[in-house]
Amino acid sequence: MVNFSAQAHLPPDANEVTLAEVNFELLTLKGPQDPNVNKYARAEGVIYPHIIVPYDVRQPARAVPIQRPLGLKNAPVTVKPWWENSIEKIPLWKIKDLIQYGLNMVEEFIEPFKTSFMETTATLPSDQKSHSPVKCYSWHPYKQMFAIAHRMDVVYVYDMNSEAWFPQGLTHEFQKNITCLEWKPNAGATLAVATSNGVCLWRLSLDSNEGVTRDPLTSTTVPSISYTRESEGARPAWMNFLKYPGHTQISSLSWDPSGQYLATGSAADGSVLVWDVALESAVPLRRIGGGVVAMAWSPNGAYLCVAHVNKVIRIWETKTWESRTLANLKGSPKSICWSPDSRNLLFSIQGEAVIRIIHLVKPAPYLDFQTSAPQDLTEFSAQTATGNVVTVGGPIRQLVLDRTGERLIVSFDGDADGSELLAIFLVRPTSWLGDTNPLMPSGFIRGPCWGIAEAHPEVEHLPKAVTMQFANQFSRGSLLSVCWENGKIGFIPFYFTSESKLRKSNDGLRGW
Repeated sequence: MVNFSAQAHLPPDANEVTLAEVNFELLTLKGPQDPNVNKYARAEGVIYPHIIVPYDVRQPARAVPIQRPLGLKNAPVTVKPWWENSIEKIPLWKIKDLIQYGLNMVEEFIEPFKTSFMETTATLPSDQKSHSPVKCYSWHPYKQMFAIAHRMDVVYVYDMNSEAWFPQGLTHEFQKNITCLEWKPNAGATLAVATSNGVCLWRLSLDSNEGVTRDPLTSTTVPSISYTRESEGARPAWMNFLKYPGHTQISSLSWDPSGQYLATGSAADGSVLVWDVALESAVPLRRIGGGVVAMAWSPNGAYLCVAHVNKVIRIWETKTWESRTLANLKGSPKSICWSPDSRNLLFSIQGEAVIRIIHLVKPAPYLDFQTSAPQDLTEFSAQTATGNVVTVGGPIRQLVLDRTGERLIVSFDGDADGSELLAIFLVRPTSWLGDTNPLMPSGFIRGPCWGIAEAHPEVEHLPKAVTMQFANQFSRGSLLSVCWENGKIGFIPFYFTSESKLRKSNDGLRGW
């Protein structure tokens, strides 16, 4: 069991907001005159203002109507119906296309009935934070920008350098019921958005002069918004819709580190596809478990972890596509994340207050692993600096590990006072497997309170974290972004020198 009482910092009060960590010291603010402001300034800390996302947005209108579902995978447009050609005139090499056309026609016909009657129990994962304007969030792999999916199924992109949103939102008639999104690695600005019926693959133009003359009716992709006088300054964007027969209710997706392959999982039937995005072709993996809850490609690309709702976690080795299962879990997996060296997998179970760790003993293609001692985060009562009692810990909602592998952030479910706090753990990367506890509690993060016009009548607790993620690029340690329940996006920097940097500097001194 993790001993929260041994942490170095007391939980912040309800009137405080966590500002940053500077050399292992957590700084909080009670107001603009707080002395920690000067301390943070002396440490050359950057002030990141909260970004506010409104609950309701006006969806952008399409300037040019789409004449046909361009870019729709498995919807052939070259094969004529059978009644326009006699069978004798069709070459043998086109029989395959004709059969595929018939299968697609059947798929389109039965899909409404299949959704209404045959899959009544197959639904996308619901979120109790339905009053939050933000569904999901993703940092760009190389640039200081991020994308969010609004609850109204519009995707917005924010540029941290210019401190402004992109001129238009990304919307399309195919983009319904967004569940997650992720930027493509090794690409300028390509974003995959998972929906109920497929994946919207957006390509954004970061240069306002790119692609202005592209014809929307002859292109193989779909422009989201054209240049008009009403959309002055808008940047063009194109979308390919990846769809596979029967692969619906996309609940999770993950890019491999090279950006060549995209894995998608279905909450309906547990199917997992690996897309070759350049060819727009998909290969299904063996159907092993129930609906997919989460998936994550390891940082080195050697493994793909898939968590299923039927208490199963399966790790695939991506060269041979052999797999090994961790079954008979006590419940459905809730959150998963990899360590930067791809040798350790952290996961939690729905309704449990335990962090479980799988350690891969040998590198790929081997699938030998051991389990470390569970890290129990059972609820614990603690006092703040002013003597107020809060309850910390409890059922885990999300786990996120930074790029250095030395900061782990945990969010919690529950309604107790203090469940809105995020727990910070210092990680010892060299002790994932062994007698030494790899996680050491450091303190807690508190977000902004409800504003006067933000509070909901049915909400009695302080705003919780809907989703959180570490930035991929940050030179002075780690930068955590949190989408809070009240629509505010906050940024908490962690200024520290990682163990890997210290090791490199020491090696350099010895060499010198």
